[in-house]
Amino acid sequence: RTLWRCQLLVVYSLPLAAYFIYKNRNSLDTKKIFTKETCLEFLAHACLWSYTTTMFVWSSDFTLVSHTGLLGNLSGVCIVTWNLLRKVPVHYLEIYGTIVVVISAIVFMNDSTSTKTNGQTNIFLGDIIGLSSSPTFAIYFIVSARLLKKLPAMVVLEVSFAIQLVLYFVFTISIMDTEKFYSFDPQFGILGWASNTYLMHSLLF
Repeated sequence: RTLWRCQLLVVYSLPLAAYFIYKNRNSLDTKKIFTKETCLEFLAHACLWSYTTTMFVWSSDFTLVSHTGLLGNLSGVCIVTWNLLRKVPVHYLEIYGTIVVVISAIVFMNDSTSTKTNGQTNIFLGDIIGLSSSPTFAIYFIVSARLLKKLPAMVVLEVSFAIQLVLYFVFTISIMDTEKFYSFDPQFGILGWASNTYLMHSLLF
């Protein structure tokens, strides 16, 4: 499903990326764009997002979706904590907000009434996997901020989606049966999103 989504994002984002390149053609500094540093930032951007989303999905296989949603979105806490460790000035409201989030998360995680209704259950493992995506999510935002200083947002996303597509393709083809992969199979095919089962859903949503 992640590979399908990435394919569609590349296609849907391309016209917008082309429009913003044309619109900002006179202000784009190609000397800053076509550099080794920018290429490495794009690669890091794509890898970080790929890892984050993969861990998010994998976590939900073991633990409650609510746990995954909470633990996978603590990037703000990671950024504030890191800035405090580096002794970078942090607004007092950010500190209070971080404390509130951490306390709320602890209380929320101690809820023993919720149960996982399907799939294999290993709450602790799933929580650890979900939590591991938060630091990379935080770094993703930092890299995004650097890239957005050089290029329009849609261009950054389009290039990142294209790199992610290559990464997902290589990973998926290395673990799957190639006969099923190169098909419209609604479960395993690379073009499964275009099957009768998912076509309308894929195009609309």
